[in-house]
Amino acid sequence: MDLEGTAGEANGGGKKCMHRNCQKKLTQSGQGNYKYCSKQCKNICSLLRSRDRSNSNISQKRQRTESEKDFSKMAPEDFISIIQELEAENVELSEKYNKLQTEMDKIHIQIGKGTLDWIFKKDETGQQDSKTPFGASKPATFAGAAKSVTLIAKLDPELDTTNLDGKSMDQFFKSNEHPTLQHFSKRNNQARLVFNNAADAKKAEQIIKEDPKLTGTVKSISEQKLNYPVVAFATGTNDLEELQTEIEYRNELLRGNISSIKILSREKGHVKIYVTSKKVQVAILKAGVIHTNINGFNKHNIKEMNLNREIRSCFKCHKLDHISPNCPSKTEVCGKCSEKTHKTKECEHLDSKFKCVNCKNGKHKSDDPKCPE
Repeated sequence: MDLEGTAGEANGGGKKCMHRNCQKKLTQSGQGNYKYCSKQCKNICSLLRSRDRSNSNISQKRQRTESEKDFSKMAPEDFISIIQELEAENVELSEKYNKLQTEMDKIHIQIGKGTLDWIFKKDETGQQDSKTPFGASKPATFAGAAKSVTLIAKLDPELDTTNLDGKSMDQFFKSNEHPTLQHFSKRNNQARLVFNNAADAKKAEQIIKEDPKLTGTVKSISEQKLNYPVVAFATGTNDLEELQTEIEYRNELLRGNISSIKILSREKGHVKIYVTSKKVQVAILKAGVIHTNINGFNKHNIKEMNLNREIRSCFKCHKLDHISPNCPSKTEVCGKCSEKTHKTKECEHLDSKFKCVNCKNGKHKSDDPKCPE
């Protein structure tokens, strides 16, 4: 009988060193649940595992031994070994992530350069290259990328224009070179026609002017120009024609660039000036003042108009947070005196009788930009 082997199995449990080239039995009782016969074997195995991980796929993880799956059976060195392995895997994954991120950045740069090249590249005929670069979105049509244009048609008030509606106008344009009508509305002998782009609007304007059925009904038609508002304070006059002439004469920046002026407060002389371009609006707001000589030489502060307030105010009841098509009120309210007996444009009250719909006690019009509401 091999007494030495029996004693070894009794003391070491018949375990062998985990080093594949060693395989010595762990016969010393002091080794307990350790996996290696010596520190040298342990270090060699650690290096071999690191090499195997670097040469294998990330998804192929080292299978844990049965003792490692059960924490209660694990020795301290098992924990240390697993932690080291996880740290090594974490470093490797981080390196791969950084490489992928670098490649993605390069792709984004290539897409950006390709898009710019596509925008500015022209073929021999002088036209833009029709090929869309990789990663860039191509509009379905020219109309999808172009800005819509609105035409305003003034109708003859003495003629019956009941049949002139969106459906009839859409059919009319479909039978005449197909300018695409986006929207049609009609109110107070004035029709508003919205088209996909300037080319369609110009074509539609020409068709309307030349068609014998419409020449008698439509007195005039023109493109609606965008206006950009600013507020001028304490101008000292309610004569808007005189004020516009004076402003354009003394302020070179606004000369020929004012489309209209509207009164905000007759009592204080505040007015809203509509200029013809965004560039002029930005420039006059940057200047901050305009000059006049109506009641002596004066400077008038210029401020930006609160467009959000105007957009969300109802023209029917003059309350905020909704517009007239969605107005719950059954009766129209005057925007100056808050009475329900007449419309805003029919109001004959002076400034002293003004009453705001929103702040109740405010002695100003409901659309006054200085309203606290």
